[in-house]
Amino acid sequence: MLRLFLNNGSVFARMGTSNFIPILVRAFQEKRLLLASDSDSNSLTYSKVKISATEIIKIEGGRPVLTIQREQIRQIELCYDTEANHPFYQYFLGFILLFLGLFGLIVTFLALAGGGGIAPAKPGELVIPLVPVILWVMTGIGFWLLVGIFRARYNLCIETDNGTHRIFFNKTTELMEIRQFIRRANQKFGYEIDSSILAKMDRASSTP
Repeated sequence: MLRLFLNNGSVFARMGTSNFIPILVRAFQEKRLLLASDSDSNSLTYSKVKISATEIIKIEGGRPVLTIQREQIRQIELCYDTEANHPFYQYFLGFILLFLGLFGLIVTFLALAGGGGIAPAKPGELVIPLVPVILWVMTGIGFWLLVGIFRARYNLCIETDNGTHRIFFNKTTELMEIRQFIRRANQKFGYEIDSSILAKMDRASSTP
């Protein structure tokens, strides 16, 4: 049990640590967002997104890499998508590399098992089986590309007059922080961000 005393020590509240810890974490997250916005009263910054009354900026490595003027924005929607810019091409390339790598490894293994082999090394020489190494690298890259298609993150999908832009939040971003960021962007600058996906996620998580 934890006791929280007021300054005069005459009043205190009791709560279990199981209830106190989530409250403490939530207060810390809210404070972090407040600090991010209060450091610049004209903007609101969180993760890789910086929002002001006139523009939305994508930040990479502490530097702006994309600026979208507000008058160009048609719609903003919170989405949960893959990070792949061209998922079909990434899938095709990953599948080809994985297939060729595995097929080559199988052929190499059968050739070695059937009596084939690598040229013997001379005394004191180190022979690296180059072909199997290349095949393993191909297999690994192909697998990595395929897995990357299914890695999804929350992002702001911004439709503009010049096309659609996506600004992905960091991998460690908490959903509750995204909620508060969207709410503050609306309250402070009047941005209407479609976050209906959050309601769908809530219904999915509450379904037994």
